[in-house]
This record gives sequence, C-alpha cells and structure tokens, in this order.
Amino acid sequence: GSMPKVIPSDVIPSFAYGKKSRPSTPIASVMGNHYGLEQEELLNFQYKKLSDSPSGKRVVKMTAASTRQIEHARSARQLIDNPPPPKEHFKMAKFKNVPGKIAAEQLGRSPMRSASLPNL
Repeated sequence: GSMPKVIPSDVIPSFAYGKKSRPSTPIASVMGNHYGLEQEELLNFQYKKLSDSPSGKRVVKMTAASTRQIEHARSARQLIDNPPPPKEHFKMAKFKNVPGKIAAEQLGRSPMRSASLPNL
C-alpha cells in the first residue's frame, strides 16, 4: 500500500488554513483621539522649527522643467537687453563691389523708405 497522507495541521496543531485577516482597529486609540493629538503635536513642532529658522527665506526645490524654463527666460531677456549685431544681407561675391546705377534720390524717395510704400 501507499503511505497515509500527512497534512500540516496534523504535524503542527496551531497551523491554520486560508487567508490571514487584517488586524483589528485599535478602537481605544481612535476614540481617545490619540492619532489626532499625535499629528497636532507633529504640526506644532514643524511650525516651531520653521519660525526658529534664522532667515525668512525658504529653499524651493526646482524641477528639471522649471529650471529649464527659468534659464530660457533669462537667455531670452539677455537677447532683448543685448541684441546681437545685425547680420549683413546676403550678396553674391561678384556683386559686392558693384555700385547701384540709380540713386534713391533720383527715384524720388528717401533711402530709408520702401519702394512698395505708396506716397500719401
């Protein structure tokens, strides 16, 4: 014959089957407001620590995105305050030394005025 099957509860009498249930709620601590008092004490400690700090400044931890945004704003502001020198308009090398045949005064307009601007 075959050997009789041994189950855990035969070997260990305190062995239990099934899922463990969650621990019971500590009703005395809940009803006695133990957790509320503990949190209030922690908050008071944090407020006292904050008020005892020598400077009123706070250190704000920046995210990578906010750091990039601030750097971009600074560089844009730098470009507004100190604009780069204007680029020379493109002209083919063989035409660089060729003077114009008609002066702007001969056309009846100032050199700073656009040719397409109507005379009003």
